Amino acid sequence: MRAARYGSKAVVNLQLSNGADINLVDANGSTPLVTAACNGHEEVVKRLLKSGAEVDWKDSRFNRTPLLWATLCGHAHVAKLLIEAGAAIEFRDKVYRRTPLCWAAYTAHEGVVETLLEKGAEVNSKDKYGRTPLSWAAIAGQASVIGLLLKRPDVEVDSKDIVGRTPLAWAATTEQEDGSKKADFESVIKLLLASDAVNVNHRDVNGQTPLDLATVAGHEERAQLLLTKDTSSLAVQTTTSTPSWACAYPAVLRVRNPSSNL
Repeated sequence: MRAARYGSKAVVNLQLSNGADINLVDANGSTPLVTAACNGHEEVVKRLLKSGAEVDWKDSRFNRTPLLWATLCGHAHVAKLLIEAGAAIEFRDKVYRRTPLCWAAYTAHEGVVETLLEKGAEVNSKDKYGRTPLSWAAIAGQASVIGLLLKRPDVEVDSKDIVGRTPLAWAATTEQEDGSKKADFESVIKLLLASDAVNVNHRDVNGQTPLDLATVAGHEERAQLLLTKDTSSLAVQTTTSTPSWACAYPAVLRVRNPSSNL
């Protein structure tokens, strides 16, 4: 197992030639292939696959396959090897029911997203929350991934999750989180608005549009962008009893009328 973790092909070869169990599991229920895939050791993965390692083994801790681990860790070449060896490209994890493409979109691994799309991954797959890869890329604020997904003619730009929110709605309201992949929600909104299929006035289950969500969250730059799409018919929720809207209403007026003193 250590050889697979550290990418020592020579040691792996020696162990296999001495009859080592290729699907030997560790305390987490992970096999050498799971470990090698997670750590991006392409040559070790090749050797293990050639020797008959179970390509869709699921670890007992997270119920994730080697392909899902390679996806989460951003190893596109390993993901390609696994898919070509027969890995289930639409496998869903046990907890969130997300496919590798959903995870790749959320974690902003562009190379993995490209590989999965090239290999036929379902671009509109939904997880337990009804969110698609496009939704998750919007939530993560990953414009480059959004761009890749929007190139697919069959992508559902206005796919709705279980609370009725579209990718545009999530880009309008999601807060910036600290992390290695800096989010750019304004660029995401611009890309989504450029699609003829987007409905800027769609309301979620609470009756809120993307503009409502952006305004209540205090994202005035995002709200300004939303106003660039068909401002003549833009619907704004101007009557509500919620305190959050009452507090945000002056911001709505500033967005609509930048010269306002409010």
